[in-house]
Amino acid sequence: EYDLYYEVYKTEDADELKTADILCEKKVEMTGNTTTLTLDLLNDQNYTILFWANKKGESYFNVADLRNVEMVQAASNNNDRDAFCGMDQIKNHDASQSKTVTLTRPFAQLNIATLVSTNDYDIVPQSSLVKLSDIPVKYNVFTGKPVGANTEVTYTVNTVPAGDLTVNSTAYKKVAMNYLLVPESNISVYYEINTKNGTVKNTIDNVPVKKNYRTNIIGNLLTSNATYTVEIKPGFEEE
Repeated sequence: EYDLYYEVYKTEDADELKTADILCEKKVEMTGNTTTLTLDLLNDQNYTILFWANKKGESYFNVADLRNVEMVQAASNNNDRDAFCGMDQIKNHDASQSKTVTLTRPFAQLNIATLVSTNDYDIVPQSSLVKLSDIPVKYNVFTGKPVGANTEVTYTVNTVPAGDLTVNSTAYKKVAMNYLLVPESNISVYYEINTKNGTVKNTIDNVPVKKNYRTNIIGNLLTSNATYTVEIKPGFEEE
């Protein structure tokens, strides 16, 4: 279920829309992926309608103005932070019409997953933290782009996601999953993976992300080998 927010502006001019007053704004509940809205619009006018949908009852977004949606700080590995948005414009509205607007995700999804070995002792991941440098935290539904300055964002410690991430027939244990607005350049990803026997920390630079795509960081992220050659020396030392 989703909370669907929409705003109506009496203009379809991009420059005017930057400062235009909201003509109408409402919130409705969606019980599935599709709902029907009927807007009573004045004839012979131009309109822009902005839409935003997030998980019902969640408050991870400030949606007072869909031209400047702000992401609220939250814990890592939280699928409830997903959301969808879109817009439509009408020029010289003059008759009843039926239109379809498809809402898509404004975020990239960043997944981190690792191979896990329990041959010697328990190193199964339990919780994780992710910190991203220099990413946007506000979004303009009309332009379809982030707005405002970039900042460092920390997705605080939370239990790892359930399940595996399978890539090329190899199963990796999921340790982190987060949604982020996409900056103009690649990002730096810092993560901490907590196990019963210690915490593994690492930073990966120059990670590419793209709106409505998944980026997967995978590999043997927890361990590396320590190889010993063991020799027995049976002789005694000198008296």
